[in-house]
Amino acid sequence: MKVLFISPAVEMHLYSPGNPIGLMALATYLNARGHTAIIRDRAIKKENLDKLFDSFRPDAVGISLMSTLGIADSIVVSKAAKKHGVPVFWGGQQTTMMPEIIASSGYCDAVMLGEGEITFMELLDAIEKKQPFDNIAGLAFMKDGKFVTTPERKFTDISRFGLDWSLIRPEDYFISYYFCTKMIYMYGSKGCPFNCDFCFNHYYNKNCRRIRDFDIVLDEIEYLIKNHGLNGIYFVDDLIFGSSQQARESCAQIKARGMKFIWGGLSRVGQYSYDDYKIMYDAGCRWMVFGIESGSEYTLNRMNKKITMAEIEQTVADCRRAGIIIIGNFIIGFPGETVEELRKTTREAMKLDINLYSVNHFEMVIRSKICDEMIAEGKFSVTNKLEDYIGLKPTEMLNINFSQIPKKDLVTIRCFFLWISFASRNIVMDTKNYALAKRAISLTLREVSRYGFFKSIPRFFIAGKNFLYHMYHANFHRSILKKYDLSFKEKCKRNKAINRQDAQE
Repeated sequence: MKVLFISPAVEMHLYSPGNPIGLMALATYLNARGHTAIIRDRAIKKENLDKLFDSFRPDAVGISLMSTLGIADSIVVSKAAKKHGVPVFWGGQQTTMMPEIIASSGYCDAVMLGEGEITFMELLDAIEKKQPFDNIAGLAFMKDGKFVTTPERKFTDISRFGLDWSLIRPEDYFISYYFCTKMIYMYGSKGCPFNCDFCFNHYYNKNCRRIRDFDIVLDEIEYLIKNHGLNGIYFVDDLIFGSSQQARESCAQIKARGMKFIWGGLSRVGQYSYDDYKIMYDAGCRWMVFGIESGSEYTLNRMNKKITMAEIEQTVADCRRAGIIIIGNFIIGFPGETVEELRKTTREAMKLDINLYSVNHFEMVIRSKICDEMIAEGKFSVTNKLEDYIGLKPTEMLNINFSQIPKKDLVTIRCFFLWISFASRNIVMDTKNYALAKRAISLTLREVSRYGFFKSIPRFFIAGKNFLYHMYHANFHRSILKKYDLSFKEKCKRNKAINRQDAQE
């Protein structure tokens, strides 16, 4: 059967689109089993849907909804599918978080919960045989006006799963990142064994981490290097390596093949030693993202992070000493968080030798433990109308303030740390002054070459608006900055001292 997979366009956004890994996995799996699946990414190109349906004539449509940013276009695609009499199914992370809201909207025939490879195979079989979906595990849909979920689907062994990179044009997704100019996203594992209360990993992945055969992953990277000139990989795994042993074995495999590419991904505080980071660096690792989240032990405990400030400081020191760039994720405005607890976070963030700050507003994630608790306590309720989620930009904008901290304080603090990352000189080892700012300009010019000047005008407008917004809040709320011991000048002095120390070492 013929399947049209769609990655929806997202609302006007500054970031370059990432390659649709989930759809690539689905299409690869189906094509290997006799079906004909193609992918169209509307974040790259918005094709005329009527012409697309008329030319390809799909038997089914699958839409990947990874965040609320794609809801509006997913509705557009669904309406087009129904107009052409084609069954349409929604899947992805966001659909698993809110299946009843999506199913009851009437825009799709069923919602896939969790992984979709086998589920979609069985859906196609049911469509071909004109059978109901009741016996297919991992689905949610409306039946006789009632919301129905089928039994939960057990996890699939992903160790031998591959990705067919000919399904997309990799060049459309290349990004300039640290020390590489043609970086793309890839995954080597799924899930995380940890249990942070703000995350819905416990629901989606059941705190289970599963890995792909790393030789298969390296085969794909080798293909991209030889055929597309790739020189960087961002592993989008929830946890790049599960242990020190796995990290060392993976690095040994990279070196044994003589492969030269830059890479990085999301790691965990306290998981590796300096020697581990040095081995990673020698195998091409140039950046690591850490979920630090807070500088307050009390808040970390409330988040169920199971890390300490001592571990955070040691990890940052070891990683930086090994020569790896540190990207620190922080959450501000956690439910019940006080000004004093946030001051501990800002002071710790200023003290840590972090290269790039990713400071995000707390966003209530449906199915997370903190969300379930607040619903049970009557402090939060979920809207049941899908359209109400259109326009929400999780973590970037403060949709609801659950903390005891004034909204203006939270906005100013986030803007301050983004501004430091954007405007500081020498913030990244071995790169030129204002590296992040220059990379942003480079990405903007790339957008122009991709979409054309006139289509890029709205992006220029949004980029300019965001630039002025962050500059204003980061520099002109002096009383708030003083309240939280934030000083651009002092941070720049500290960065220069750190870089001089790095140069001497």
